[in-house]
Amino acid sequence: MGEKGLNFRKILKLIFLLSPFIIVPLIIIFRSNIVEIGNSFAPCITYRLGFYCPGCGNTRALIALLHGNIINSVRFNPLILFFVMFLIAYYIECVADFIGKDLKIIPRNKIFWAIISTLGAIFYILRNFIEILSPGVVV
Repeated sequence: MGEKGLNFRKILKLIFLLSPFIIVPLIIIFRSNIVEIGNSFAPCITYRLGFYCPGCGNTRALIALLHGNIINSVRFNPLILFFVMFLIAYYIECVADFIGKDLKIIPRNKIFWAIISTLGAIFYILRNFIEILSPGVVV
């Protein structure tokens, strides 16, 4: 029983490790469709009220990233690029684990994540008061 469960777990890990080789080409193939869908979203209520929430600019950031424009993507919302980098680091850790290596790229320190969260909160508050930080401003 234990070995059977272990094999199933290894199969799930293998599926996870192979998924980017399917998902990334699909994103590239259907990029224009994804952009079209993203452009059809209505602005959220906080944006219509004149305030930027932490999610404001995510759609435009993702669209910019799909077009390869990393600088504009970060200007619209840096959370997207942070999320992509986090996913890549997590994927590398999973590959290392699958081949039996102990590799930790993502910090496990609670203080580190508290500092990141605090800086993020400060940024998302300041973007409502400092125009260059707002997601609608592209220089």
